[in-house]
Amino acid sequence: MQGPLTVGGTTQHLPRTGQNRTFTYQPALDGVRALAIVLVLLFHLGYAWMPGGYLGVSVFFTLSGFLITSLLLDERTRTHYIRVRSFYARRIRRLLPASLVCLAGISVLVAAGVAAVADTPRSDIVGALLQLTNWQRLLAHQSYADLFRAPSPVAHFWSLAIEEQFYWVWPVAMAAMTAWAARHRRSMVGPLVGCYVLFSASAVLTARFLGADAAYYASWSRFAEILAGAAMAAVLAGRTVPRGAARFAPPCLAAIIVLAVITPSAGGWAYSGGLPLFALLTAGLIVGLQPDSATRRTLSQRPIVWVGRVSYELYLFHWPIFLLVSEETTGWRGIALTSLRLAITVAVSAAVFYAIEQPVRTRRVLARTRPMFASAVTAVVALLVAVALVLPASPSERGPRPAVLAGANLTPVGTARPVGDASAAANATPATAPRRPKTVAIFGDSVPDWLLRDAASSYTRTDYTIVNAAHEACDGAINLPVGRDRNGRKLYPPADCQQWPQSYPPVVENPAQPIDIAVLMVGQAPYPDHLFGNKWMGPCDTIGWYTDDVTQRIAYLRQHVGQVVLALPSWSGPNVTFLVPDDYAARMACIRNAMQAMAVSLRAPVIDLAALLCPAGPDGACADYTSRDGAHVNPQDAPLVLNWLLDSLPDVTHNRGAQ
Repeated sequence: MQGPLTVGGTTQHLPRTGQNRTFTYQPALDGVRALAIVLVLLFHLGYAWMPGGYLGVSVFFTLSGFLITSLLLDERTRTHYIRVRSFYARRIRRLLPASLVCLAGISVLVAAGVAAVADTPRSDIVGALLQLTNWQRLLAHQSYADLFRAPSPVAHFWSLAIEEQFYWVWPVAMAAMTAWAARHRRSMVGPLVGCYVLFSASAVLTARFLGADAAYYASWSRFAEILAGAAMAAVLAGRTVPRGAARFAPPCLAAIIVLAVITPSAGGWAYSGGLPLFALLTAGLIVGLQPDSATRRTLSQRPIVWVGRVSYELYLFHWPIFLLVSEETTGWRGIALTSLRLAITVAVSAAVFYAIEQPVRTRRVLARTRPMFASAVTAVVALLVAVALVLPASPSERGPRPAVLAGANLTPVGTARPVGDASAAANATPATAPRRPKTVAIFGDSVPDWLLRDAASSYTRTDYTIVNAAHEACDGAINLPVGRDRNGRKLYPPADCQQWPQSYPPVVENPAQPIDIAVLMVGQAPYPDHLFGNKWMGPCDTIGWYTDDVTQRIAYLRQHVGQVVLALPSWSGPNVTFLVPDDYAARMACIRNAMQAMAVSLRAPVIDLAALLCPAGPDGACADYTSRDGAHVNPQDAPLVLNWLLDSLPDVTHNRGAQ
């Protein structure tokens, strides 16, 4: 692959002193890295005024494409070669040490039960290690239960996976393209701009035919953002950028920040193939930072540059740390906790950067390439084996799903008692039969289902027998519309979910186990957006479809049960914004108001779960009974909450059959 290379329309040879511009370190570009990581941190802190902070990932993509391609073009110009093996060695030295430390730490925390990976702990961490997280997230079947499960501490590895998948093939592609350009004395600008245009079109087509999930997570739909930087590297290589280009920097910088503030967190142009166009703003900012300017000098300030230098570690460690430290971001306590989360993130990131990444990257440790490769393979294999041996393939169960909860000294209704010696029974003194406990059937999704699972082992009450008619991830609504989470992923009920006309009759029409009280603990299903026709709408846009369905349930249950009680859903905790939109409080207010109005019109008794779980309302701190996901009850508090719920039930006589 020898010969001169034409870049940017100029034939480039091995540079000599005073000839041809070569690529050198630019502190302002580390300032761009700092901007990108700050946007991501603000987004993951859950601030409602930064709904589009995830655009910082796109900034990273484009800047990375510019830097890596500039280095490859510079290498080809200086040496007439692109050494693919050396490229991979540099990437491993740069990225693997901190990544291994992060994943090893997460694995230890998951194994110790401190951190939770909601669905598949083992495969999630293996996928992150093998740079496949984006495909895991895209191909995973999402259900309504996933809305409220603990966010995975390795979820953020999806963007690292996309970038590394690109760079596994990019040096080979660049070696081939630069050899062709040198042989035909052609510019590299055309091929790289062509690649950008081609993959930009693929992003739009992916969104059109495969949906928003694929547009956001599929590797090929995000490669265009990297290629925008690569194309800009070809445009700038070997050229002296005119001073007038500096005027591009301020508007491009301002546009990036403004779009991060006004772009919705779920849906919209970013999920419809629009990110390649956004990448042009980052490319314009890079061009504007080449000449000296006030913007360049500002982004070159040492504190900003330092943040940019450790931005990789900040990205790696911020997410698991944010999940481990309380998520509250309101009031003085919220400010203190946010400061703590950031302080821990910066401290851990700096420690890993200086103690681990830099020694390996600068060859103070593992100076020779072959031992470095061997050490990298050994470390990866060792972590894979440890994860396979220590972590479960699926999360630990919450315990067996109880069909009936009854006091230890009672036999559940509908089962036979053991028969003793016939003569003893004949001679026994007749005793007054104990009063039968009231039978309560609790209907709903994972909120009551997990509550009953967690309370079952300690349940000893003799005044109530509880029938668990709840089903995880299954509200029971008829023809539940397709939903989506805050990232635009579509949500479907699980395959074993039954609509209430199928699931309710076996419970309430069972003559062997008459139900005295039916409790509907529902209201989470309308929380996210749902698709009506071609429009996505939340509970504040339309909720009649849901209250009409619950009204039908109440009418049916009243025909077969002595009393029907509606359990009003509680306010959610802030952590629910990891998966549902940022306006979670307004959404729950619409749900609660609609369900309260429905209960009044039907004269149905109501138990407000917020009276125990979140008495201060949406603007105050909820009680500690609510779990980190913001919707369920802590396992250790389940017995207390269940007892409170039973004590709040209205006093009714026993049901003796259908009315």
